[in-house]
Amino acid sequence: MYSWYQSFLKSCKNAASIANNSLRLDSLEAVHPHVPATPTVTMCTGPFTYVSSPSGRLTITDGTQMFGNGTNGTVLDWTTIGASNTSADCVTDVKVWWDPGDVIVYVRRARVYLWTDVRLLSNGVPIFTYGTRRFLYRDERQDTNPDVINPLQYEMENIGEAKYRRLGVAAGTLLEMQIRIRGRMTNSQPSSWAKIYGPYRAQAGFDSWPRGIVVEVK
Repeated sequence: MYSWYQSFLKSCKNAASIANNSLRLDSLEAVHPHVPATPTVTMCTGPFTYVSSPSGRLTITDGTQMFGNGTNGTVLDWTTIGASNTSADCVTDVKVWWDPGDVIVYVRRARVYLWTDVRLLSNGVPIFTYGTRRFLYRDERQDTNPDVINPLQYEMENIGEAKYRRLGVAAGTLLEMQIRIRGRMTNSQPSSWAKIYGPYRAQAGFDSWPRGIVVEVK
């Protein structure tokens, strides 16, 4: 008949035991506070971007007939724009860009063709080349009857930009952006003239992003 009372006493005893254990844990925490483990963090250090300073004039073709009528030639051989630059210290995806700048085209009584090639070097080795990525054509032929020779005039023209992406660039890779300009004079008439100055203010650079990005930590 007293079973309910015995159960009640047992419950009270258990509650007292739990309370005592809680007090002991609080005392232990005060003496030896719990410090959560600090996660190991690996940082990827930049810079993640590079932009070269604008160049000065890079070349002038010889003479007044470029390479001769109907002859292809190299206006500017492979030239590094800015300086080689080291990528971030982790694997990255890289967007590279080239801006060959402006050229002055002196041409009279002839056609002139210019072709710009770009390439990307990794640790001194070409890993991407795009021939004739940009081009510039000028036609200054004129009527020769009557044979009136016009004064020599010039125009400064922009060649345009080029872009490229490279995925999975290794940490600490030395990246180098280069351009080359090829040209041709053709269909020349008497008193023709063709000469190229530049390019001027060429620039190049890259932007990069880590290949792996943490989006959540639990």
